Amino acid sequence: MNQNTVTGNENQEKKSRQVLRAEKRKAEKAEHHAEIVANRIKQILDHQVQEICGMSFPDTLKNALVLLLLDIIELQAQSDFFSDLKGFSEDAMELLRELDHERTPSTEELINALDEKPHTDDRFMKIPSSLPGFLSESADEICEGEETIYLLKGSIVHHEMTACPRCGAKMWRDDRKGKIVALQHIPMGNCQTKVLFRKFRKRCSNPDCNYAPYEKVDFQADHHLITRPLQRYIELLLEFGHTNKEIARMTGVNEHLVKSIDKTRLVEKYTELKDGKRRLKQPAQNARILMIDEFLLHRGYQYATIIINGETGEALWLQQGKKKQVVYEFMEHVGKAFMEQVEAVACDMNSDFSEAFAEKYPHIRIVYDYFHIVKNFNDKVISEVRKEEQARLLREGRIPEAKRLKRSRYIVTASRRKLKQEDEKAEKEQPLQKGSELFHSPAARRTGGKLKRYEEIIAENKLLFICDVIKQLLEQAYSYRGKTITDRLQMGRCISRIVRLCRETKNAHFLWFAKLLETHRKGIVAHATYPIASGKMEGTNRKIKTVRRIAYGLPDDEYFFLKIMDFTHESPRQKARGRNRTVLPHAELERRMEDVEELDIEAS
Repeated sequence: MNQNTVTGNENQEKKSRQVLRAEKRKAEKAEHHAEIVANRIKQILDHQVQEICGMSFPDTLKNALVLLLLDIIELQAQSDFFSDLKGFSEDAMELLRELDHERTPSTEELINALDEKPHTDDRFMKIPSSLPGFLSESADEICEGEETIYLLKGSIVHHEMTACPRCGAKMWRDDRKGKIVALQHIPMGNCQTKVLFRKFRKRCSNPDCNYAPYEKVDFQADHHLITRPLQRYIELLLEFGHTNKEIARMTGVNEHLVKSIDKTRLVEKYTELKDGKRRLKQPAQNARILMIDEFLLHRGYQYATIIINGETGEALWLQQGKKKQVVYEFMEHVGKAFMEQVEAVACDMNSDFSEAFAEKYPHIRIVYDYFHIVKNFNDKVISEVRKEEQARLLREGRIPEAKRLKRSRYIVTASRRKLKQEDEKAEKEQPLQKGSELFHSPAARRTGGKLKRYEEIIAENKLLFICDVIKQLLEQAYSYRGKTITDRLQMGRCISRIVRLCRETKNAHFLWFAKLLETHRKGIVAHATYPIASGKMEGTNRKIKTVRRIAYGLPDDEYFFLKIMDFTHESPRQKARGRNRTVLPHAELERRMEDVEELDIEAS
């Protein structure tokens, strides 16, 4: 026999044995896959079907899974386990459609669930994923110094290919090389959590287009490397009042990222697009009472103006500056219909504010509240008179009387009622400040006799005695609430008596205060009709200072103003708590407004 013939037969027999071995390995692999599917069917019923399908375990679902199991085994026997999905029976899919009308699980999801390897790490507990579109595969624990990071590895659900938005050609997914993405997720306790997966490009089939964007990740936050649940968690923490630095430490993200999320949230909440520009939203409801005041924005005499709803305390307008133009732009923003519903505006002695409202809407009453009048009297009159009296007594050699005026500013500016309360607390031995043995600081006790000392001071100083009379007259004037026309006239008479007393002293400080009352007389007496307190406005000013101090300064004025808008508005949680508000009854206001236009409150 020819040697070449023998060699050819041997090669043919060798190839035949190789084919037989390959077919045997193929059959063994198919049997192995079928065994895995059979072993996993119980775990699917217990753990995974409810997460994937969102349903319980009725008998119809068991029948559907059995049909799917048979189809999968048949596909495995054909050695085409993942590429060909047409072997699924229509009866099985129809059963699943009947079970869940809202969402029918795809065959790819069911196959991935059946093929998933069991988790054997006892350090972790398996919990349902809170990321729709993320298929978790494994979890690793990474220690970086004292910090622990849980790394969740998996894959994303791929969407169907659509047409190219540029040329309309068919898109295809490039699985050759993907991009590994790590997203920060909601922390678990004091441990950070990151989600790790690979995303691929979608390429246009048109060779002239070259459009190849990365596929969209449903659970990734816009413009940030964090998940949407983490973004929502940060927004909830911001609504509860946590600072940016506190949230950054709790979630493990950068402080600037927290600010970006907060600013985006506030812009969407309080602004709207109008004529291609961002504008503040119109007030949700009309306001009958407005309050306006200025506050220090930056050092160097840079001020900003805030206008709030006097009934709810919600900020309606914020703008840099404290001139008339600020009020004019506010009126233009809210519109004529809103301003016609406004009845009164409470403000300080800034003439620009009152003049701006009077020019545009004369029906609005300007009201000067008790706080600003008394503050001006204490700072500009009583404090200066006390200094001058102390210097006069020293020049005359009356040392005991001069010493009695030393460190008495609080006593001479406080009301008799307040001094009496301080004496009662001293009698009850209520501590002014608790001591500390740890830091060797003694306890501070209250000292009594404040009212007695005040009476001795005013008995020895005529001008300070007149100050005491004026304080009582101011308190009496602001006690009239406008129930009748007589009350409003009585308030006007009290103001006239104060002006007369100030002029009789012929002291420069008293004359200044008399001129202040005369120029603002109409707004002062209007308080009898609109008994407005400045508590909401002064509380807002205090909160503004607190927010700026906690943040160690906010150079971004737009972000700062949006923060002010946010803390003056009630959140849904605060509304759910039913927090009471002090609102002036509308019927009472209507009664007080009766005949007010015809009344001339000018004291004779």
